[in-house]
Amino acid sequence: MTSPGDIGGSRPRFLWGLFCDHFVVDVSGKYSFIGVFERIGALSFPAVHKVMWIAFALRGQPNEQANGIVTVWSPQSEIVVSTNEAPVQFGPEGRAMLVQLFYDLSFAGPGIYSVVLEVDGKPVGRLDLDVYSAAPPQPA
Repeated sequence: MTSPGDIGGSRPRFLWGLFCDHFVVDVSGKYSFIGVFERIGALSFPAVHKVMWIAFALRGQPNEQANGIVTVWSPQSEIVVSTNEAPVQFGPEGRAMLVQLFYDLSFAGPGIYSVVLEVDGKPVGRLDLDVYSAAPPQPA
């Protein structure tokens, strides 16, 4: 979880973001993030991460709506995957949450993968994911 600050301008503003294994919204609207992580270890490459949720918290103009796109970039600055536009609805207090689910996300090799959030065509936030070569488990 990195908090790079505002890289896109004053409106909307990136507050924070994270990667996790599971995301739930309960009946009262409370968010639960399960299995939060910043790194992925792989025994070999290419590696596939089966399920990953990426969440972004934003602040913008109260009651306004925008469109968000999440793009995952490789360490070589190539697009790994990009989402379709998703609505971002700011509440009466000006806060919004955009959460995207990714299945079978493939990592060609180790390195820092950047996840960029664009809102209405402008980059507003970035998270970095460290994908590394993990040592094989040692026999007991």
